[in-house]
Amino acid sequence: MQHVIPFATYRPIAWAEARDDATNPTCVILHLTASEATSQHGYFSNPANKACSNTHVARSGHIEQYIRGDRLSAADSYGSSRAFSIETQGADANGRWTPEQCESIARIIAWAHQTYGIPLRLMTSSATGEHGIGWHRLGVNGNFPSMPNILAGRMQRGGGEVWSSAFGKVCPGDNRIKQIPAILDRAIAIVAGADTNPGGFMPDLTEKDQRELKDRVDDIYALLTTPIKDGRGAAPPRAIWERVLNAARRVLANQLADEVVPVEVDVDAGDVADALVERLDALLERLPADTARTVVDTLTARLSK
Repeated sequence: MQHVIPFATYRPIAWAEARDDATNPTCVILHLTASEATSQHGYFSNPANKACSNTHVARSGHIEQYIRGDRLSAADSYGSSRAFSIETQGADANGRWTPEQCESIARIIAWAHQTYGIPLRLMTSSATGEHGIGWHRLGVNGNFPSMPNILAGRMQRGGGEVWSSAFGKVCPGDNRIKQIPAILDRAIAIVAGADTNPGGFMPDLTEKDQRELKDRVDDIYALLTTPIKDGRGAAPPRAIWERVLNAARRVLANQLADEVVPVEVDVDAGDVADALVERLDALLERLPADTARTVVDTLTARLSK
């Protein structure tokens, strides 16, 4: 079927696809579910919820399609009649899309361009005449940053269609919005057949980055092993370190820091893991998944000695 993504799992929502509301998508709109559910099929299947998107992308990159591309979704309020909507797994509004999610979103964007002619450009507002790749906040009123900041919302962009009645809704979140230009670049490369990284979304590290990463492994280890005590002055138990490492594997890494400044943290033992994960998250970004795993595995081996 032309309007079903060939690399997605097609799980049609009966009540949504039964509506005779033909559409011709002119934009792709990105969303966050504010949920860690790997699928939204159960929630969308209940017509009483009055909600449904065209697709959902799990953290693993798995894509489910619930509504054909030429049928009305119910994700963008007044913009739904012209939007191809992508919901994404994630409960943390301040989080980031995983490399696997970025890759799948880019593939959907490339497919939408090839199928419907949706321009491969970032939308600048939710105005009816704006076509391209957008995100929910473009049509949301709120006290967001002023233009020309990419984090600006509907009010800061001079109006346009209202895509949500919730004032200040951050969807899909600041950090994810900042990822969208790179996702679009990836989609453009896929369409152009100039894909220099067919194995995944994240770019290869430059030689300079590789040298920095080698140094950073030592820095990260030193940082994580900086004396950290709980409220009683005791070193955190091994279970705390294991929580840190498990969280680090989930983060799978996001940022090479410009500098490392170890500090002593005086917190309750139950908060130690969160403090450490914040440190690690601040150090890692835009690493290929394999490289991130190498970093985490190296830390695991060292901390286990």
